[in-house]
Amino acid sequence: MIAETFEVFDRRALAALLERDVPRARAADYFSKKTASVDAGADEAFARWDAYFSRFAKLTDARCLCCSESLCCPFGTGLFGGFEWGLANGEGHCRYCYYPMRGHHNIEGFGKIRNLFLAYHPSTLCFAADQNIFPSKGLSPP
Repeated sequence: MIAETFEVFDRRALAALLERDVPRARAADYFSKKTASVDAGADEAFARWDAYFSRFAKLTDARCLCCSESLCCPFGTGLFGGFEWGLANGEGHCRYCYYPMRGHHNIEGFGKIRNLFLAYHPSTLCFAADQNIFPSKGLSPP
């Protein structure tokens, strides 16, 4: 069964996404530990990475959580994919429905990760009282 998809990320889409059991991203989704060299420090580092990644949703087949469009670039270069940069450094959104995402990550004590496009977990998102949809989309409430 395919979950409901939305053309634009708005209050209705957020409410539906909050009702789903959306898995969170984990460190193990992006990193691995070599078992021969695992020590307490590696486990502690993984726990810190897990705490950071828990703000983001684990995506299925690199598809947008909201509209289900592919976020992959058909040319393999990173250009023309489903992620579109926003005005804030490192932040962006799905180019199709404007679901918020982050592309650059600055993790204190670990450094920076660039061009890892992660969608925010729905539980971390909300709209201001006077805001219905992503403002740059230029749409008004129904």
